[in-house]
Amino acid sequence: MIFVDLDDCLVCFRYGGETLQVLRPGALLLLAELRKLGPVKLFTTGIRSHALNSNERQGLGFAPEDIIAREDFCKVDYYEQKLILHATAPCPGCVFIDNQQPDYSYTVGKLEYLGVGGDRMIVVPHFVADEPADRFPALVPAIVERTKSMLAPLSPIE
Repeated sequence: MIFVDLDDCLVCFRYGGETLQVLRPGALLLLAELRKLGPVKLFTTGIRSHALNSNERQGLGFAPEDIIAREDFCKVDYYEQKLILHATAPCPGCVFIDNQQPDYSYTVGKLEYLGVGGDRMIVVPHFVADEPADRFPALVPAIVERTKSMLAPLSPIE
C-alpha cells in the first residue's frame, strides 16, 4: 500500500489578491504511475472536507474511502506542534510519500499511525507554486522506481 500526502506535496496554495489552490505539475502522472504498483491512499493532517474538496477540484482520483484525513486518526496540538493519535492502522511494508522529513513533528505522528519508521518514506521536494520552475515532473520516474523497490518482497537469505 502507498500513502501520499496532500498539502505541499500534491497541491499548494498561492496567496495574493486571491487564494488559489494549485496542482503540482506532474502530480497526476505520479498518482497514475503509483496506482499501477498497488493501492494508493491520500493521507493528510488536513480536515476531511479540505481533502475531499482538493481531490474533486484537482481530479486526484481518490475514492472517499481512500482518503485518510485528520478526523480519522488524530487531533492537532498546535501549541506543542504535534499530532495526538486516537487511532492507528499498522501497515508494515507500506510506502509513505511526503514533502516533510521523517523527524518533522506531524510526520512523526503519521509514521506512528502507520506503524513504520522513516525508512518507509520517500521525501519529495516541498512544492511552492510561486517558484519559477518545479523540477518535480522530472523526478516522477525516480519516485516510482524507488516506491517499486520498497514494495518488493524481501528475498529470503539463503
